[in-house]
This record gives sequence, structure tokens and C-alpha cells, in this order.
Amino acid sequence: MKKILFPILILFVALGGCKQSSQITGNEDEYALLKKGYNRISVKDYKGGIQVFTKVTEMNPENAEAFAYRGLCKYHLKDFEGAIKDYNKALEIQPSYAEVYDLRGIAKGELGDKEGACADWKKAFELGLTGAFDLVKEFCWDEQPEN
Repeated sequence: MKKILFPILILFVALGGCKQSSQITGNEDEYALLKKGYNRISVKDYKGGIQVFTKVTEMNPENAEAFAYRGLCKYHLKDFEGAIKDYNKALEIQPSYAEVYDLRGIAKGELGDKEGACADWKKAFELGLTGAFDLVKEFCWDEQPEN
């Protein structure tokens, strides 16, 4: 699963390329905090990322992206159940968030929930995330189709 997650992480980090700030201040806006959180992920400070994304969710409990990224941080800390809870919240807010279905599928796979993982990857593919098809093909087909 790690080989699958790395390209996703690179994409996420690319969205937020900014300089790291050492602390959260009270007057930062939501967007600035999101960028700070992306940067925490880029330097593998996942606990710091959780802190930042939690602040964003407190500012705006409807920010699906903050829940998704906090879930990603929890995933990297091997808190797969916590990651799934955050992914669930992100999907409750934004049901068409294909990338989160993909990430939730990876976390479910880590917990041995192949059926749940496959359902999420299929949903991600249905929503247009073409890379999810590779996961479906590799982990969800009992028999590979003959050429």
C-alpha cells in the first residue's frame, strides 16, 4: 500500500507548497492554516499536521479538506481507525470527494477490510479518479481476466 500512497502524498503536498511556520497563531485564516498543514505533511511532521488541521476543523467544521488531510496524517502515524473516522467526516461533508474514497480504501486495506477497501476504490473510480482502477485491478479481482 505504501507504493500507492506516495504519489498521492506528493500531489497533496504540491497543492500547499509554502514555508513552514513553527506555531499556530490566533489570527491566521483558514487558507493560511491549510497551507501550513500541507507543509507539516511535506516535512513528515504528522503530529503537527494533526494539530493544524484540527484548528481548521474548529474554525470551520464543514471543511472537508481539513478532515481529509488530518486523516492522511493519522494514516502516516498508523492510526488507521482514526484516519477512517476523519475520511468518513470528509465524505459526509463532500460525498463526491473521490480522493478521500481512495485514501479511505487504503486505510481499510491496512486493517484487513478488503471488501470495504474495494468498495471505496470502486467508488473513487466511479467518481472519476482513474488511478483507483489500478487498486481495484490489483487487490479486488479474484481472477484476472484472460487476454
